[in-house]
Amino acid sequence: MISYIEGKILNKFEKSAIIENNGIGYEIFISTSSLDKATNGSKISLYTRAYLREEQIVIYGFQSIEELGFFKVLLSVPGVGPKTAMELMGVELNKLKGAILHSDLAMLTKIPGIGKKTAERIILELKGKLEILAPGTPYSKENESEIEDEIIEAITRLGYQRNHVNKVLKNIPKNIKNAEEIIKYFLQNV
Repeated sequence: MISYIEGKILNKFEKSAIIENNGIGYEIFISTSSLDKATNGSKISLYTRAYLREEQIVIYGFQSIEELGFFKVLLSVPGVGPKTAMELMGVELNKLKGAILHSDLAMLTKIPGIGKKTAERIILELKGKLEILAPGTPYSKENESEIEDEIIEAITRLGYQRNHVNKVLKNIPKNIKNAEEIIKYFLQNV
């Protein structure tokens, strides 16, 4: 599977771009917020996720490992597929997380393809996970085991095996201090 690609943008389309890497052009679907910043001929680096859809491979690209991780979290919501998740990823990540944490139905339903029921389902499914993974969550010795349990639970909900999660988390560098950084470290070292 293609997990990362670096190359030159040959052509931009409404929701995708053709990225040339070593003489091969890959069509990669990119969030509109990232695509708007890119220009034809510029170099781009993307973390990717590929899906098989109706006899074709569709590749989705993200400018950070955090965006890729959140894309995977969105896919854990029943009824949210890659296409819908990409529409959601078109919103700046912190705004999207804030809308979910604050149950902002109005903001979520402004996103193309997101109706009231889907927005409610996203909030219901992800609000608890985001509270666990919220940026800036302190990670200190006194609450280490509680936070560690919450992190392990959140990661296993994403489909990872608990023993694999424990192995990776044992190697966390000392400079990683909050839950968001720990999750990011895990996703980078899976």
